Amino acid sequence: FGNQLSLESLRGLQNLSLVFYWALAGKRPFDGENALMVMSAHLQHQVEDIHELVPELSQELADWIMSLIAHSLKDRPRSTLKALETFSKAVPPDPYLTPAKR
Repeated sequence: FGNQLSLESLRGLQNLSLVFYWALAGKRPFDGENALMVMSAHLQHQVEDIHELVPELSQELADWIMSLIAHSLKDRPRSTLKALETFSKAVPPDPYLTPAKR
């Protein structure tokens, strides 16, 4: 984790958001009938807001996912730490999944 995102970190965070999007919405964020259409959708940033597809998803988590997919770098988290902090606020800890304190 660092204060600034490297190109590798940017790709990793965007890849993570694409997996979240696909797992939660059941479809790829950038899709098309063939590879050229998929590439065009990606380049033109034609992506449906995940909250419209999965309305039961919290707005905070939807916003986090969409911020990682954002086309403009200025709309993405400025660091991996910031992305993690925002995620932690969007998804509060589940007491059943949190390890017991000893």
